[in-house]
Amino acid sequence: MLDNRQKREKMKSEKKKKPVFKRQDFQLNKLKKKWRRPKGLQSKLRLKKAGHQKKPTIGYKNPEGIRGLFLSKFRFTKINNLKDLENAKENILISRTIGIKKKIKIIEKALELKLKILNLKEPKEF
Repeated sequence: MLDNRQKREKMKSEKKKKPVFKRQDFQLNKLKKKWRRPKGLQSKLRLKKAGHQKKPTIGYKNPEGIRGLFLSKFRFTKINNLKDLENAKENILISRTIGIKKKIKIIEKALELKLKILNLKEPKEF
């Protein structure tokens, strides 16, 4: 049985280092840096010419076993209301758009069900 440290090291070795994909001509002030597919007829980026930035492709995908995990390498259920809490198994992630009253009720219920809340350090003190 692997302990948490060994699991994390294994995940790091499996996870690929991805380049930062930026939009073509991102250096212009009027364009944002968020990726957009290059569409120009003579676009060097669209044609995948050498010496130009990388384009996202299927080969950059992470292995299926670690895809979609939380930063601490746990599987989780996102909680938006008390009803979502009934289906949760181990770890939960409370949505950031929830108000403080509902958040307190969700935390109390989660502590009763002995669920781990990933985005709170001290749920008892909250």
